[in-house]
Amino acid sequence: MIGCVLLPRRQIPWVGTFLPFLPKDNQTWQAEDVINTINDDLARLLSLPASDFWAVVRSNDSLRICLDTYLRYKRRAYDEFREDVEGTSSASQQLARRVFMTLLRMVTPRDRDPGGPPPEQQAALLYDSWTLDVPKLMDIAVLYGGQNRELVRRFMGQLLSLQPRYRDDLAAAAPLLAANLAEVVGRCGAAGDRALRGGAEQLAAAARELGGPSGSGSGAGPSGSGSRPAAVMDPRRASLISGIKELLPDYGDGFLAACLDAYGDDSEKVVNALLEGSLLPQLSKLDPQLATWTPQQYR
Repeated sequence: MIGCVLLPRRQIPWVGTFLPFLPKDNQTWQAEDVINTINDDLARLLSLPASDFWAVVRSNDSLRICLDTYLRYKRRAYDEFREDVEGTSSASQQLARRVFMTLLRMVTPRDRDPGGPPPEQQAALLYDSWTLDVPKLMDIAVLYGGQNRELVRRFMGQLLSLQPRYRDDLAAAAPLLAANLAEVVGRCGAAGDRALRGGAEQLAAAARELGGPSGSGSGAGPSGSGSRPAAVMDPRRASLISGIKELLPDYGDGFLAACLDAYGDDSEKVVNALLEGSLLPQLSKLDPQLATWTPQQYR
C-alpha cells in the first residue's frame, strides 16, 4: 500500500486585526496612533503578492470593517467646519491614498496583478460578501471623485466590467437618489435665492469701494501701473495637479504641470509613470520639487 503524504495547509499571511475608523478619528491630532496603525497595516497589505493579498481579503473580516468605516465616517470636503477638527495631516492624506489603492487593487484584473483569483471568483468575493456595494461606491465617488476623477473612473470601470450585477444595483438605486436630491434642492431653493441676492449686493458694494460701478478704476490694474498680471495656470490643469497630489503629495506643482504637458494632460498616465519610475527622459532632468514651469524649461 502506498502511503499518501498530507501537505500542510497554506498559512494565511495575516494574523492581525485592522482597526476601524471612527468619527472621532477625523480629529487627527487626537487619533494619530490609530491613523498610523491603519496606515502601517494597509501598507503591509499592499506590499503582499496578489495571492497573499486575496487570502487576507477573503478571510479577514476586520479589513472589510476598516474600509467600510473609513468610507462611511471620513470627513467630507463639504462637511460643516468644526473647530475641534484640524486640517488634514500628512498621515491622514497617506491613509486616504492607501485606502483607495487597496480598493483599486481589489478590482484590478488578474492579468494586471498576477496571482489573484479567477475573474468569476474575484467578482463573487466582492459582491457576495458585500465588500463593495452601492453605498460604498457613492462614498468612494464623494471622497475621491472631486480631485481624482480619472482614477475613480478607472476604478468604477474595472468594477462594472468585473461584476455587471453592480449595474443593476445602481439602476435600482437611481430613482431613490433622484427623489432625495429633488427634496434637497427644494429645501435649499429659497435659501439659495437669498444667498444669491446677498452676494450681488456685496459685489456691488465692493465695486463702489474700488472707485466705479465695475471696480475698474483707471483701468491700469490694482496698482495703476498698467503692468500685465502674472500668468495663471489653466484651471483644468490645476485641477488635475490637485488630483495627482492627493495620491502623490511630494511633487511640486511645476513638475506635475510639465508631466501633464508631456503626457497630454492624462493624469492616469502621469501617476502610473511616477509610480513605476518610467518618466520620459526630458522629465527626469527636472527637479521633482519644481514649483513653477514653462515649456521652454525642457524643450
